[in-house]
Amino acid sequence: MVLEYRMLMAALHDFEDALAAQTITQPEISGARARHLGRLQAEPAHAALGALATPLAWFATVGGTEADLVADVAALWTRGLALYDALGRFRLSLQAVLDQPGAPDPASLAELNDAGNALRLLAPQVQSLLADLDKIRTRVASHDHLPPHPRQEDRPIEDWNASDLLLARRTDALVRTLLSRAGTPRTEAFALGACAAYGAQASGSMYLGQVVGGPRRAHRIRDRLGRNAIGAWIAGARPDVPTFAALADLLEGAMPAGIDVEAATLLSEALAEVLPGGIPPVPLDAGTGFTRMIAHLRALAVIRTPAPPAPLSDALAATLFGDPAAPFTPTLEDQSALTQSGGTPGVAGSGGGVQILSAGDDGPTHQEEPDSTEVKCGAFWEALGLSLLFVLGGWFACVLRWAGGDRCPLWDDAGANWAAAFDNGVYVGGEVDTDWGSQMLTAGDAAALAQRPEVIQLAGDLFTAQSSLWEGFERAAEFLALHGVIYPDGFLGRHRYRQFTAIPRTEQGLWPRQAFDGPRFDLYPDTEVEEPAGLAPFVPGTPPSAILSGIGGGGQLSAPAISVPLWADAVAAIDPVVNLDLDADRGWRHECWQTGGSIADQPVDAQILGYDDV
Repeated sequence: MVLEYRMLMAALHDFEDALAAQTITQPEISGARARHLGRLQAEPAHAALGALATPLAWFATVGGTEADLVADVAALWTRGLALYDALGRFRLSLQAVLDQPGAPDPASLAELNDAGNALRLLAPQVQSLLADLDKIRTRVASHDHLPPHPRQEDRPIEDWNASDLLLARRTDALVRTLLSRAGTPRTEAFALGACAAYGAQASGSMYLGQVVGGPRRAHRIRDRLGRNAIGAWIAGARPDVPTFAALADLLEGAMPAGIDVEAATLLSEALAEVLPGGIPPVPLDAGTGFTRMIAHLRALAVIRTPAPPAPLSDALAATLFGDPAAPFTPTLEDQSALTQSGGTPGVAGSGGGVQILSAGDDGPTHQEEPDSTEVKCGAFWEALGLSLLFVLGGWFACVLRWAGGDRCPLWDDAGANWAAAFDNGVYVGGEVDTDWGSQMLTAGDAAALAQRPEVIQLAGDLFTAQSSLWEGFERAAEFLALHGVIYPDGFLGRHRYRQFTAIPRTEQGLWPRQAFDGPRFDLYPDTEVEEPAGLAPFVPGTPPSAILSGIGGGGQLSAPAISVPLWADAVAAIDPVVNLDLDADRGWRHECWQTGGSIADQPVDAQILGYDDV
């Protein structure tokens, strides 16, 4: 289970609790337990870092593309949030002026001028935002951030990267080596975190493989979708799990200059001890992995849907909708889900212009194909971009004409056909200079504007525009979640994510499914069974909590049920037995293995590796 922060942090907490609850009679082991519990409590950042060794290795190796992508998404998101906030500020300041009879008070007028100037400065960025958004959409949908697994490509073990090796080769041996080599409080905490993660990887990957339909190597995109859905579920069920920002704060607070040298050295030396020379071909650069992982956590914290727009004031709503014979009709071509469903922005009972409809996502036979989301997302943002250009351009180019009692050709042209009025983002009417400077309204100007029907219309259009922009963030967030870039926080009620939070009915002998890399990764794979069939142990309906507590709370399939015995054996120097495949690649508690031929052979020639074999 690569890159699952929340599961690993929950497992770390539960490992500590389970270790404390163990009945231990041997004094030397009891003493080691007391010391190790003290390390976990005194060095929480290093324990967390140890639990995150797999994400660390991911970003140090194949995760660079994902790190760059998510950083670029967060930067674009930040620019969009700035526009959204500026639009909302301007809308409310205009509304406040319109709500005052006669000339506005000085404070309201000053706020309108300041808000208008701030928005004017952002308006030219609309086109570049749309262009950058289009590029991001293409990058996300390409799934380049989810590279193929080396086992699925039949690559020899000498060509595997450290990230995949950590899950598939000498896994038990690595944890034991970390525990035996750790000689300081911080490195002991790091090793204990890695021990806690061992159980989480084994149990969590099996759960994930069962809801996905097969292992990560065979279903890389669907696996990421399921992994993020499980992470979102855990975030809702476990308030003790830190947020992305809090986790980054914890790690950076203890390691402000980058990864702790002792921890990085311990991991490097342990890998060198358990793996032969030249494997992995490129040594693990833990420093790079740490830097990218922190940046990834920070970016995930940024990519969030803002609060919905503030509602229309009672006075403005009454003006816009008070006459049933002439209700407000947006000038803009509103393409929001609300309008598509028959609702009207600003009308009570229709959602106020800010709701997202999960149309067609009530089951696998109705949900949209993932490819269609990119097309629809693009069309939505193109329309929204043009509408923003219209609103912003119409206001700033026409405001002084309206204040003087004149009509404005730009507004008239755009009102008749706004898409034609702004060709490729540039007003083509030619009668109004859109290269305006900073304009300050006087109290008299504002009082005159309050009487103009165009300004009242504009106030309603601003609400529609901000509502559509809010919905755009929601649509963008689900697009990113669907393609495995962010977690589907807030979307778990939709089938495409909900399906991963309960074990489906899996008949004996029908798991795992052969590789599927087609466009419908959101559906359970209909490929043939990869023979010989593996063991899928979780019973139908089991929620993700079983990863941590076991079925029914019994613990038999839980992460601590694997990690704590490993800890006890390591402390007591009991001879090791097996290295578990932490990708659950061939079923529950399957040992590390290699293929005798090609991974495409049926049946797969799965050869169990001896404890010391690589």
